[in-house]
Amino acid sequence: MTHAAVSGRWSYRAFLMRTPFAFAFLAMMLCMPSAVAFLAQGGSHSPGLTVAAVLVLLALVPVLRVHLRYDILGGFLLFLVIHFFVARQIALTSTGRFAGSLMVIVLLFVAATYYAQWLIRLTPQVMDRAVRYLAWFLVAVTILAVVRLQPLGGGIWEKPTFPFTEPSHFAAVFTPVLLALCSRPGGRQRFVWLGVGLLTGALLQNLTVLVGVMLVVVITAPIWQFCIVLVVVVAAATQIDLTYYLSRLDFSVQTQNLSSLVYLQGLDFIQQSFARTWGWGVGFQQLGFTPLHSPATLVIYSLNSGSFLNLQDGGFVAAKALSELGVFGAVLIGVMTIAAVRAALILRRSALTGNPIDPRRRFCLAITAGYLIDIYVRGVGYFSATTMFLGIAIFALSAMRKANVVDTWQSPGTARSPKS
Repeated sequence: MTHAAVSGRWSYRAFLMRTPFAFAFLAMMLCMPSAVAFLAQGGSHSPGLTVAAVLVLLALVPVLRVHLRYDILGGFLLFLVIHFFVARQIALTSTGRFAGSLMVIVLLFVAATYYAQWLIRLTPQVMDRAVRYLAWFLVAVTILAVVRLQPLGGGIWEKPTFPFTEPSHFAAVFTPVLLALCSRPGGRQRFVWLGVGLLTGALLQNLTVLVGVMLVVVITAPIWQFCIVLVVVVAAATQIDLTYYLSRLDFSVQTQNLSSLVYLQGLDFIQQSFARTWGWGVGFQQLGFTPLHSPATLVIYSLNSGSFLNLQDGGFVAAKALSELGVFGAVLIGVMTIAAVRAALILRRSALTGNPIDPRRRFCLAITAGYLIDIYVRGVGYFSATTMFLGIAIFALSAMRKANVVDTWQSPGTARSPKS
């Protein structure tokens, strides 16, 4: 290899580690899946996630050398294959859809491994700035959605929030980014960002966004800040029409709200899957193909101009995992919930005591804790940006633990006082 080639390779590698690229790479991975669905006017995020994974490999394979854990990948695929072929004996399944999903998993596993290795090679300063730029980018997305400045073709979506097809998908990304910022030591900055989060939820008029912001408040705010936020929310509630929000909290059999009906449909899918398969599940990626019926499905069909909603993703990740993987899905959801709660406790300790956390580790912990929104509130299935980033976070946290990364870096301008 010539000296010029070596020099060019190192220049390219240095470019990958700079703040502008770090911000763009984070934004690409978090937004590409939904953006492709938005522009293609499709419901699945899988094509966009596949495109993002290919871009990751094209960017990183030439300069990074990683150790791929084929044992983990092989073991996981073997479990899915065994589970699926047992499910075939007790439920109607689609082998083609299952096989295609396995190929996507292999691609995403490799891309997530490379992405995690890139992330942990960033300096703390670059990661800290990139996350802040990402937060302001999402604020700009909110402003453009409020003034209805959206790409052509966005009119088919009820509340387009480009690059997201709806505010709920925006919430799944916004929550962990907001959490990463608000869990930093420094009461003043936290208070400002919590205010930005509440204002974002109010402007987008979306319950999932507000639930995400309140999750961040519970995790990061000391009692006095929590009380102030609560007073502000209550005061605002007395001045606005709450019909929109209350209708989404109506889970009675008479509800006519589509969001509530989708949630009820997901719960019915869990119950029917367990009853029909004796707790085994209908098989990986089979929701929407295996005939499961819910009274809510028929109401959705009549209210939504003869179209079904969320038959394949269940409305939230827990509904999909439990319906498809049965008791194994319940174990998986339990493990993810425990991991999310542990991550939330670590972030809260840092926010309240001022203990520093490396920005790379903080962002990964925020992704893990923020995934509670996908699990229990609103998710788009396994092949989503946030699920992909959960895998990246797991790989990155494991690598940083093995490398003994010490949490000594402190963001400039943040306070260490436990009173903050």
